[in-house]
Amino acid sequence: AMYYAKAAQYFEQIVIENPEIEQAYLDASNAYEFSGNFDKSIEVLESLIDVNPYNANAWFFLGNTYSKMKMLHKAIDAYDYCIAIDDSFTPARFNKANELVELEKYEDAIVEYKVAIELGENDAITYCNLAGCYERLDKDVEAREWYRKAVKKNSNIAEAWFGIGLTFEKENQPKDAIQYLKRAVLIDEKNTEYLLVLAESLYKTGKK
Repeated sequence: AMYYAKAAQYFEQIVIENPEIEQAYLDASNAYEFSGNFDKSIEVLESLIDVNPYNANAWFFLGNTYSKMKMLHKAIDAYDYCIAIDDSFTPARFNKANELVELEKYEDAIVEYKVAIELGENDAITYCNLAGCYERLDKDVEAREWYRKAVKKNSNIAEAWFGIGLTFEKENQPKDAIQYLKRAVLIDEKNTEYLLVLAESLYKTGKK
């Protein structure tokens, strides 16, 4: 942390002497964040925004810092500014969607995840997060569809196998659920939630 704090001071010195070097602000902010000084990190980003209000990266990193401080509404506002400047800034949409999930605004999160996917964020994690939103809204068919897409992208993603199993379990189809839940447990054998749901499904099928 001391190393980062020192580095941040050097970057800030560059900023003071050359306020037009935008990368130095971002480097200083980053170094402060690594040293655990979030307030200073925000201060540096805000001074860059004063110099150039249309710097999408500055708004994006500001959102990330607020997110780490658990100031979710402020994070979303910063990501919104970033997207307003550059509506194809996919990481801002993805991170904004994650914050909306934290705030239990699943419908809004779905919109952002889908735009991120359209813009090329076609990875298993995005699919999984989107599926999770549908699952929390009890839209199990849509959830299952996106969880299936996630395992096609990455067959080692336990959360997606569990998600498929959970949607069947919620629809009271424990027999269908078991094979998927077993896959999840195989990948992540220490996850107690996975083990519990698998045990429940096995118990239900045994009773039938």
